[in-house]
Amino acid sequence: MANVSLQISQLPLYHGPIVRIRIGGQTYNVSKRLLCYHSLYSRRMFEGKSEDANEQSTELKEVHGVVSNRSFELLLQWLYLGRLFLAHEASSTDEITAMIELARLADMVEIKDTGMDAEIAKYTRETALSSLLLDEMDEMAKKIKKANIHHITPGHLHAASYLPKGHSIRLLLAKASIDAYLHSEDFKFSNKIHEVPEFAADLLQELREAPSRVWRSGARERASPTGDI
Repeated sequence: MANVSLQISQLPLYHGPIVRIRIGGQTYNVSKRLLCYHSLYSRRMFEGKSEDANEQSTELKEVHGVVSNRSFELLLQWLYLGRLFLAHEASSTDEITAMIELARLADMVEIKDTGMDAEIAKYTRETALSSLLLDEMDEMAKKIKKANIHHITPGHLHAASYLPKGHSIRLLLAKASIDAYLHSEDFKFSNKIHEVPEFAADLLQELREAPSRVWRSGARERASPTGDI
């Protein structure tokens, strides 16, 4: 997943002054140029007249589902390497959690367009979601419809609802859910449609757009699963 062109274009940003960022008991030494180039939040913090700017050091308070050592290290991984990578021992559910947390951190620190959002969605889709296609056999089809959301939890929907409208992660979760919503009698997120209005709105948007992705299988019509997300 390495973004070579991004890395090359950023080489001059890797040198120069260092800022120190503390999260929990961990301190990170980060290139000021690199961080401030990509983060408007950091630019205001370290290039203004605040105490943080004077000391070139700050502490980010841990925020559940947003600011953590893991999410900040993933952010640094993307800024320095142009790629995202999680340990293989992480479960698919944990990977989705980590990607949503990273997306929320990036939104909080106002990361300008580096392709990160698209890469987060791509990583989530390829690593954590099923890419199986519908089968002609009814029982197999039922299993596959649920497979697309097997690793997604209600907590993921709630966490993603804090992201801006139209964010790629929000749309991904809605697209992954639409087939199970339309064809499963026991849709696992039925309650969340009422409890998380942002998810309901995203799902409704996908329902409106689904006809353009409808495909025929024999005499029946079904909306394509997540292959086009």
